[in-house]
Amino acid sequence: MNEDAEKRASLNPFSNEEVCHICQEPFSINNIRKTCRHCGSFVCIDHSAKKKWIDDTLSRMCDKCRFNKTRLFLISQSAPKLNELKSAISQISLDNERLSKEIKEVKIWESEINIKFKENKLDHEKTCSKIEPKIEEVVEENERLIYAISNYKKVIEDREKLILERNKYALELENELKKAENEKETDAQKCENLAKNIKTLKSINQNSIVMPAIESCTCEECKIKLFGTAAIKSQPKEMKSNQKCYIF
Repeated sequence: MNEDAEKRASLNPFSNEEVCHICQEPFSINNIRKTCRHCGSFVCIDHSAKKKWIDDTLSRMCDKCRFNKTRLFLISQSAPKLNELKSAISQISLDNERLSKEIKEVKIWESEINIKFKENKLDHEKTCSKIEPKIEEVVEENERLIYAISNYKKVIEDREKLILERNKYALELENELKKAENEKETDAQKCENLAKNIKTLKSINQNSIVMPAIESCTCEECKIKLFGTAAIKSQPKEMKSNQKCYIF
């Protein structure tokens, strides 16, 4: 045992050469006494960490010293993490304070919004109470307009039918007019021929052409009997019945 171990063993009140200072079991041939190179206490083989050696001294260490050393080692290793956690906790506290202030502000804002909403709701109800009669009037007016439009649509349909009938009648009149114009052109041609015949007859009269008297001679076209001297279209020597007069 080195001097430091002997010094620590002398200061250890639980140091006893006959029993293990951890389990208080007496030493024997089977329970061999071992010495902790860290605190100087005597321990049994079950509590001397057996093959577990101190890293820096490669000496045997009892379970209690190893536990304390491991605890201190873990504390030293976890110190940065603990500091980090403390810093995080501090930041969380600051965030909680900030959030608390924001929550208070939001509650105040929400209260103002609720008050404004109630005011707007009252204004809306007042406005609706004023507008609803006008809306009813507009609805009634729309219904009257729809009824008038339906009636006017019927009138328009009747007028369309009347217009179609009038157009049909106008088309018939137009066709009749065209027919009459064609007949008029035929009559005009006849008149023109008659004028020519009259002119020719006058010319014959001026030349004193006298046809022999013919008894009981009838024009083939006009069915008029010709007596005495008459201008005959072909001026034959003898006038036979059923011949045409000159105007035809």
